[in-house]
Amino acid sequence: MAALHMLDTHTRPIIAAVLGHTKEGTPSGIP
Repeated sequence: MAALHMLDTHTRPIIAAVLGHTKEGTPSGIP
């Protein structure tokens, strides 16, 4: 379960970044 939790915490910001990219059209914090 620790590995699953670590994977979740690692992928969550990535998913958020992808969703933010599709919504705003420009990734925030990414050059």
